[in-house]
Amino acid sequence: TRMGDTHKMESLLTFDCLPRLIDAATSAEGPELYMVRSWRDRISEQRLAAEHFLGYNTQQLRRFWASPSRKGTDERKLFEVPRSSEEFKQISAIFKATPQEPPAYVLSSQFEWDRTVIIKVERVENGLQEAGSARPYHEALRRSFSDQGLEFEPGVHTCWAFHGAGIDPDAIDSIVSNPVAGFQP
Repeated sequence: TRMGDTHKMESLLTFDCLPRLIDAATSAEGPELYMVRSWRDRISEQRLAAEHFLGYNTQQLRRFWASPSRKGTDERKLFEVPRSSEEFKQISAIFKATPQEPPAYVLSSQFEWDRTVIIKVERVENGLQEAGSARPYHEALRRSFSDQGLEFEPGVHTCWAFHGAGIDPDAIDSIVSNPVAGFQP
């Protein structure tokens, strides 16, 4: 008999995986796009609403920027997001949102996670990073989809992620200040 890839077949029975794979195989839009789109069903409505509010590209995010003329070209690159702002509330909602199903990697109990306090959120406003790295990557991704005859869908093909750096000052400086390395998509 054939050994296969030793995939744990019982995982097909979790998270509606088998029905989604069957639907994907018969989808007019193609299996890959169907599966990517179905991932959103695993995300809570609270998180989806918060992501929509904040936006899915750097131009939408710039409306929150506090740097002069929202350009991010002055020496200061880090701006604290006011705790009382809607931006902070929506970032917190994304960070704290629980998925539809229990997570595969449980680092702490839900009780502990719910008690976790977000002390501070700092927004990186680096215009050179945005113009020279993030925006070109986003546009290349959009063109790649277009070249394949697919429509690029913000919120389906993009998602929010958070970056921590612990206490390593070199890592923080690179993330915040380096116009090339900074945030790598």
